[in-house]
Amino acid sequence: MNINFIALEEITRQRNIVIYGYGEYGKALEKYLSDNRVSILSIVDDSLANTESLKNIKILTLDQMLSNFNDCSVVLSILNSGTVLKVIKKISNSLQELYMIENLESLPLLPKLTSLEQEDYQLIPKLMLKNTRLNALDIGAAIGVQNHWIELLGFANIYAIEPCNESAQKLRDLYDGYSYSVIEDAVADTDGTRIFYITNVPTGSSLLRPNLDYIYAEQDYFLPWKEVQVNVKSLQNILNQNNIGYVDIIKIDTQGTELDILQGLDSAMLEGVLCVEFEAGLPGAYIAQKDFLETHKFMLGCNFDLFDLRPAKARLQPQYFESRYKKNHTASSKVHEVDVLYFKKLQNVLLLNNVDILKKLLVLYCVYSYFDEALYALEQALSCGIIDIKEKQDLCIQISKWHDYKSHFWYHWFNY
Repeated sequence: MNINFIALEEITRQRNIVIYGYGEYGKALEKYLSDNRVSILSIVDDSLANTESLKNIKILTLDQMLSNFNDCSVVLSILNSGTVLKVIKKISNSLQELYMIENLESLPLLPKLTSLEQEDYQLIPKLMLKNTRLNALDIGAAIGVQNHWIELLGFANIYAIEPCNESAQKLRDLYDGYSYSVIEDAVADTDGTRIFYITNVPTGSSLLRPNLDYIYAEQDYFLPWKEVQVNVKSLQNILNQNNIGYVDIIKIDTQGTELDILQGLDSAMLEGVLCVEFEAGLPGAYIAQKDFLETHKFMLGCNFDLFDLRPAKARLQPQYFESRYKKNHTASSKVHEVDVLYFKKLQNVLLLNNVDILKKLLVLYCVYSYFDEALYALEQALSCGIIDIKEKQDLCIQISKWHDYKSHFWYHWFNY
């Protein structure tokens, strides 16, 4: 078997990736792939296998990986030639493709925290919130909590809304022991019955029919799909039925139905939401998908400020370029979807004159690494008389510590 040498920028185009080795470079590679929204099937590390898991990614031995995955791209995150030869020999008769990154050493390595520092770091949001807890909705939770939401597991009640029974059960098992509840419902603007399209790759499943004429998506992402009839409910009815009296933050990844979901909330409930994140297509890979600008107009009308747009780019499918270019990563990519982030207008929050709601907003700013906005909000809250100078100083200390500790981790909203 030969090793395919590949540039770091090209590895994001591979499918079914398995990282071999979870040392310093393995962790840096996992961060790089996560930042570029590349899913990882597994991590192979004989010394760590069966002792821990990374979020929703299993750590396996090499033998376990070979028996679990017949067709995958094994990416080496090791520099030791002896280990490389061992891996080549082990998988020489399998279907796996083996890759070595040409510029692996260019990946920034991740600094480490002591266990005491990590415990101190995890206390910060709890000290800021005191006896208050955030309520977070993850609608279309699919395979689990995304990197930048990991912190929420320590101090928020997370309600994952996921219509696929298999995915829902995996989520229950994965987050057992946390304040994490799984609600098996499909969400729409009103109650009723709809067709749910369960695609080949589960993260593409939607109440909207995939558009197979969309030239920026591989058809095997969608095909084969299953069509099942499901009962749908409005988001407000789901909250009522599950006794969820307030929501602070909502994340939606439902492949084109984000506006329908938001419009299914009562105006009073939506008024209390402080942060909304969703994925929007430009124009999208689904038939009858709502235009992003329509959703944006709705958000502005609900007193939200647009904070960020994180684009996901795609090239035309391989048949258009593989026979023409030696290295396709030198061709520009087109934006085809964006992750969008909104926060409730600060002035609207200040007008509530409620210190607990203010602190929730500060914590959510910090979750998304908007530390400057958190400090500015404190200045404004002091001038409005919501907090006194002692409270401001105490919160400033916690925000600054959060920033300093968070520099040691890779689960930021932004990309480095």
